Amino acid sequence: MDLYAQDLYAVFERCGYEYEVVKEAEKTLSKTGYTFTAHAKALGESDESSEVLLKELNQLLKRGDDYLFSDVLSVVKKMHESGYTLRLISFGTPSYQKKKWDGLLLLQPFFTETHFVHQDESKADVLARETSSDQAVYLVDDSSQWLVEADQKAPWVHCVQMLRKDIGSTSDRYEGDVLEDFNELLQLVQRKGW
Repeated sequence: MDLYAQDLYAVFERCGYEYEVVKEAEKTLSKTGYTFTAHAKALGESDESSEVLLKELNQLLKRGDDYLFSDVLSVVKKMHESGYTLRLISFGTPSYQKKKWDGLLLLQPFFTETHFVHQDESKADVLARETSSDQAVYLVDDSSQWLVEADQKAPWVHCVQMLRKDIGSTSDRYEGDVLEDFNELLQLVQRKGW
């Protein structure tokens, strides 16, 4: 479990919720668009009773840079300095995803575009619309669902699954390239070309 997840669950535990109950609600909400408010409501919190919980959870988002894996910033910086165009495509409730992005101040200078997609659009839809087969495009994601969909909707995109061994990633395994950290990603991109 990564540091952000540890801190997230610690907040819920301090408010009296057991890990398994919190995890199950999060899993259900991640399919439709997670927010802290939706999570609190799924656990039975009213608007009034969730005020303290939500305040503490929102502090986590403001500390986004604290939760970056140690290899991410240096690799993103190297890719940017080498002329690579970096785009963030994040699925979930756009307002929540934007708050997460706003807390990642160290990464923001290196990304030229951000796309926050939700129920009526997917990451693959953005790639199909914003990129073309005459470009070298990579999609890096931990979820095999997004990678398989990109294979179908934007077949020119080179899909890479990031399953970090340092946190014990447990997503369904993708059939293509599967990497364990961003240093491996940089090596792959340099080897295959951009």
